[in-house]
Amino acid sequence: MGGSFVPGFGAEGSVGIYITLPEYGKYNFDIGVWGSGGFGAGYNVGLGVQAGLIKGDECDIKGVTYNANAGGGVGSGTAMFDDRGHVVGVTVGPAADIGASESYAKTGAVGLADFFNWLFNKIGSTH
Repeated sequence: MGGSFVPGFGAEGSVGIYITLPEYGKYNFDIGVWGSGGFGAGYNVGLGVQAGLIKGDECDIKGVTYNANAGGGVGSGTAMFDDRGHVVGVTVGPAADIGASESYAKTGAVGLADFFNWLFNKIGSTH
C-alpha cells in the first residue's frame, strides 16, 4: 500500500509484506514487512495497492532505489532501478492515482529470517 504527493516536488511512501521464494538448491525462503519513503519530482498524486516482483531476497529489498512511477485513473505502476540503472523490481495494481514522477527512495525490511538469526545468536551466546 502506498501513496504519492508530488505536485512538482514532493514525497512518496509505502509499506507492505514481502515473500521471497527459495531458489533451487538453497534455503532462502523468507516472509516479512518492508517500508519505503522518498522524494520525487514530476506530477503524481494518489493512493494505491500494488503487488510486484523484486529481484533477489530481503537484502535486495533494503537500500536506495530510483523509481519511475505512473498512474492513471484506476491503476498505477512503479519500476525500481539500482544505482547502476538496472531494473530490480516492478509493481502494479489498482489505485486512485494520476500522473507520473521519478523518485529517490530508501527502503528498510525485516523478516522471519532476521528474527530466527537473532534468537539463535541469543541462545548461542548464553552458553
